Amino acid sequence: MNNDENIKVAGSSPAGRTRKSLSDQLMKPPGKPGFACTLFLVFFGGATLSAPAADDALAWPVLTSQTRPWAYWWWMGSAVDKTNLTRELQRYHDAGLGGVHIVPIFGAKGWESNYISYLSPRWMEMMGYTVTEAHRLDLGVDMTTGTGWCFGGPNVASRDANASVVVRMFDLAARERLKEKFDHDATQALVAFSPEGKCLELTESISTNGEVFFSPPNGTWRVYAISQNPSSQKVKRAAPGGEGWMLNPFYPPAMSNYLRRFSDAFTNYDGPKPRAQYQDSYEYKSAWSPDFFAQFEKRRGYKLQTELPALFGTNQDDHAARVKSDYVKPSPTSWWRNRSRSGLSGRMNTVLSRATKRTARPAICSTSTPWQTFLRRKYSAPIAIRSFPNSPRPLRT
Repeated sequence: MNNDENIKVAGSSPAGRTRKSLSDQLMKPPGKPGFACTLFLVFFGGATLSAPAADDALAWPVLTSQTRPWAYWWWMGSAVDKTNLTRELQRYHDAGLGGVHIVPIFGAKGWESNYISYLSPRWMEMMGYTVTEAHRLDLGVDMTTGTGWCFGGPNVASRDANASVVVRMFDLAARERLKEKFDHDATQALVAFSPEGKCLELTESISTNGEVFFSPPNGTWRVYAISQNPSSQKVKRAAPGGEGWMLNPFYPPAMSNYLRRFSDAFTNYDGPKPRAQYQDSYEYKSAWSPDFFAQFEKRRGYKLQTELPALFGTNQDDHAARVKSDYVKPSPTSWWRNRSRSGLSGRMNTVLSRATKRTARPAICSTSTPWQTFLRRKYSAPIAIRSFPNSPRPLRT
């Protein structure tokens, strides 16, 4: 007899519970085989234990969909159909799973004609059918707020994308005119510095045709022009309809703009909805944002524009080290508050709760977040943080 023949839901046999399900085999008391595996499936499958029976504090909890393991469910190219969705969900139920987490990714070659574009009416229909069938089988359904990872897609403009700072420097001798032309909208700072360190703000001096009428009065001055470009990161393993730039998690408006397509999709959809919208792990490569200078001044109390030689120059003195430290080491509390209340988690909670009429909640994967990095550094220990999908609210500080 193979393993598949042993995996059957307890109580489904007419003769009684002659065969145990996978979860029943695993849910054994401590000290018996299978307990270590139980812990792995519970803590890494996204499930939490219900309260023990009231009459016996040591009794094993009653099994529910919340206490059984959950699993990522890759929809390759979203090439799904109702027949196979029902078949797969039945298999997951019979194997003892408690729920699934829909993650659309790239498709399989040869199946291109069956691809379904992400968040299209057809895709929403398949998602709704999945939720209906899952509920019939006492399974839960979550979905990632995007395809592949990380968040991003066709509606993420370059301004909202993961950003890298662009620094251009021009050395001008006394009375030499600055000949370079600049894009007023793209240039975040244009500052000239004298040999003695005096700075002159030129950003607002950029004319409509990009010219700046500036010549150093004496000595050799250096002009810094600061802008940004997308960091080249695009959504990894994107599904059809999900390709595009990764968004910038340091720029809250990027999340608001990104979530509009979800608001539109769910506002125009009347079918059953997933239990939770999922925020994937932090794997972004971003070092700048359109409002970086303003946010830096708000948190540090001085203008970074006046310290560009210290930040981008070659000096190794104490002053330069302090400026660079202020740049690379923002307050974890401030960053997390910005992220959870007006960034990723908070905007997901606000926008999606409106779009789904509060039937979906946010779920957060804290793996690889800056908060985890902060804790690792603070306590010098490998700390693994995971937020379970049934957490009622995003983390707050």
